[in-house]
Amino acid sequence: MNRCMRYAWCLGLLAVLFATPAQSQIRNQVFVGARPMGMGETFVGVADDANAIYWNPAGLPQLQRQELTFTYADLYGLGLRNLYGAYVYPVTDNSALGVDVFNTGFDDKELQFGQWKFNLGYGYRWRRLVSLGATFKYVLMNIGQDNRTLDNAGGIGFDAGLLITPGSRFRFGLMAQDVTNTSIKHDSGKSEAILKRNIRGGVSVRPIDPLLLAADVSDRLHFGAEYSIANMFALRGGLQRKIKTNSQSDFDGKLVYSGGVGVKYRLVEINYAYERHPFLPATQRFSISLMLNPSYVSIKDAVLRPKSIYRSLYPHYQQQEFADVVLKNASPDALPVTLILEIPSLLDQPYEEQVVLPPQSTTTQTMGIVFADSVLLTEASGFDRLVQPRVSVRYEQESASKTADRSVAPVYVLGRGKMSWDDPARMGAFVTPNDPAIAGFVQEVMGNFRQELYGDYGNSNIGKAALIYNAISTHGVLYQRDPQTPFLSVSGDRTIFDTIRYPYELLRDKVGDCDDCTVLFASMLENLDIQTALLDVDAPGAGHVYMMFDSGINEDRAEEFFQPNDYVAWEGKAWIPVETTLYGKGDFRTAWRNGVQEYYQRKSEGTVNEVDLHTAMLTTYPAGRIQSTAIAAPSSQQMSRGVQSDIQQYSTYVRQLVGEPQNTPLSLYDAGAHYLRIGRLREALDMMDRTLRLDPNFADAYNTKGVIYTRMGQYDRSSYDRALEQFNQALTHEPSNAGIRLNLAIVYILRGGEGDRQRALQEYGQAQRINPNLQDALRGIIDQP
Repeated sequence: MNRCMRYAWCLGLLAVLFATPAQSQIRNQVFVGARPMGMGETFVGVADDANAIYWNPAGLPQLQRQELTFTYADLYGLGLRNLYGAYVYPVTDNSALGVDVFNTGFDDKELQFGQWKFNLGYGYRWRRLVSLGATFKYVLMNIGQDNRTLDNAGGIGFDAGLLITPGSRFRFGLMAQDVTNTSIKHDSGKSEAILKRNIRGGVSVRPIDPLLLAADVSDRLHFGAEYSIANMFALRGGLQRKIKTNSQSDFDGKLVYSGGVGVKYRLVEINYAYERHPFLPATQRFSISLMLNPSYVSIKDAVLRPKSIYRSLYPHYQQQEFADVVLKNASPDALPVTLILEIPSLLDQPYEEQVVLPPQSTTTQTMGIVFADSVLLTEASGFDRLVQPRVSVRYEQESASKTADRSVAPVYVLGRGKMSWDDPARMGAFVTPNDPAIAGFVQEVMGNFRQELYGDYGNSNIGKAALIYNAISTHGVLYQRDPQTPFLSVSGDRTIFDTIRYPYELLRDKVGDCDDCTVLFASMLENLDIQTALLDVDAPGAGHVYMMFDSGINEDRAEEFFQPNDYVAWEGKAWIPVETTLYGKGDFRTAWRNGVQEYYQRKSEGTVNEVDLHTAMLTTYPAGRIQSTAIAAPSSQQMSRGVQSDIQQYSTYVRQLVGEPQNTPLSLYDAGAHYLRIGRLREALDMMDRTLRLDPNFADAYNTKGVIYTRMGQYDRSSYDRALEQFNQALTHEPSNAGIRLNLAIVYILRGGEGDRQRALQEYGQAQRINPNLQDALRGIIDQP
């Protein structure tokens, strides 16, 4: 094409492109970007790269990265340059700024023409659903000839955009270009509108991850598609057609085809587009883009929930949310990531969790934690350390593994046995009923004094507690204030770190503070399925802890078993306070008396609080694994004097409670029944014998003697024979008493001798015939005949 012909083409094209609205018969915008042009100029509903400044600024917030892009084109191969550069900067998670510059013109020494557009765009996203954007533009135009300026002109304009994202795969966009009909003012003072208002809508949909389909509508219909391969290569195609209007032109009904390719590697993306015009030569566009912060995921903040970490509370931490990590995902897709938490000296291996981050979001992810069972077993576990935790996130981006990490504020890791008293329930972490050393000690004591437990205490919780208390005292355990962190001093400031010995450690070392003595007694009683509670005294200058245990007696029956103010009514049960600091300095009754007196004194002052240790150790603050070796309990000979003293004191206590009965059969019988309920079998048997001496025909007395001997059979099996004698004696007076026959059946089952099963079935059958309501009385104990 000769120079004159090219001048004519360029002048004609410029006249069309920059004519006033009244004169223009086709659109008056020049669009930019190799990627949008390769997709048939469909980008209003896509708007997901730096070209969004020009196409729809509402898309800027979804980039969530800095991006720099440059585009070059020679329009229609006529030497009409087309240059574009843009830069996007995310201001917040939901807003971004963009600046770009566009230049088009022609310069052949004899004829010069140039137009510059400078755009400043801003986009804001609301709840990831709706984004709004606006662009302020300044237009500068100059015309020259033979290197002499003939005219300069400039003006301002505005664009506005909307982007709606109802789902991760669908978007709808709307763009109003040159809202005020952009005008320029010439050096001559004349003003004219060069860019008329243009409303353009667009949609995009991603039916499958690699495929993007888009459509725009303005004065033309535009359709485009993009297919990505391994997120590194892209193939694009599109077409457009002018919408028919009342005006007729040769362009009506003509299709414009376009295509393109893209290559992406790490930070760089290169795009090429080819557009074929019905009449003009084809236009080729080239662009290069740089992602300046290409990592999809960044850690905005990370905080551990515990202000200090107590090693002894590690099972508690495993049940709770341990850390909060604020993650930003700049990817337009949901992204699976692995969260990693490292805590030096505490975690042998980093803890990992898998989560999925929503697309283009900033979310707070909570992390749990899992410790190794050896966390309390190593030599280093006894020391306090200030450590620097670290949080990392690992994910796949473009087939490459990427990691972001962030240091967390330093935190103290407190050694084994440390705790603070701002939450007294933490003491549950030191109650270890299943520790083999504790369990072995307890079972040895119970085995040595089985007869006393059943015969003098009726297998009651009071009896078990008395035997355990005596065993601890005989073993040599003594109370002594901790010289480093005595409870009396740390209780005034409940954030000060205290040290508690595990029960095994106190049994081994035999010296402990009030908190150590308390957890030892509580652990042993919990091993016997006796529920315990902490009594936390929060009095100025008199801080203290001790405990109480569930007597097994309901509150509404407590007066049958205890004297007034000798128990604590709590949670519907009668509880027995015990002052555990009196190990080795007094018997069980003394510790009981001191404990209940202190409770009522502190309760009147409002300075004692009950803490459910049983629930704490089972749920909120379970104990961790510790290492222990067997510790022998005192022998029965060593404990005998103390046990007999406790039994004598308890016997005196119960006699005072029951009182001296009148010397009548009914009064003596009632006293015996009262002794039986309390578990004092010998006193109960004596009262039944006295009753029968006054009234040999008292059938209920024989029956009750049978019940007493049945209870004694738990430690002396020969008592079952005596029980059968008493029940049979009762039947001679009341042969139709179904209850007595049922008792006979039970004793036969318990004795388990030859023929006893058949005898039990026979007695059970007779009891049912007398009283059909007893049909299910022994269900699960004896089969029906």
